[in-house]
Amino acid sequence: MLKLISILFLLVSCSKKFDTPEETLTYIVEQLAKGNNVSEFFTQDIEDKDLAPISNIRDLKIKVLSSSCSSEDKCQLVYVVNYDQVSGQTRTDKLEIKKVAELAKEDDKWKIFNIIEMKTFIDSKSSLEIK
Repeated sequence: MLKLISILFLLVSCSKKFDTPEETLTYIVEQLAKGNNVSEFFTQDIEDKDLAPISNIRDLKIKVLSSSCSSEDKCQLVYVVNYDQVSGQTRTDKLEIKKVAELAKEDDKWKIFNIIEMKTFIDSKSSLEIK
């Protein structure tokens, strides 16, 4: 009986259901930073480049600046992601990326259907090559 209760508790605590679009967005960005697959949180409209994991980072910070919902199942979030790009143990770049994510509720689950990049600020310790 105790074993059954433990298994049930693990199943309930491990299932990811987010009540708000802000919680969903934060979870997605954190998982991308860890290199995890989060395709279940995107609609078919999203491009593969938006699903690419962020690699070689530390000190990830996510802040939702504003949220605007046109209905109970459609929202637009403006958010900023800050992190340090690292090579080994050395910080090479400090990035601040401001984006707009459009989310919609599908099957009682928040999903991203569009991401618009608004601004990227890079504080680099080396020169950037722009092609």
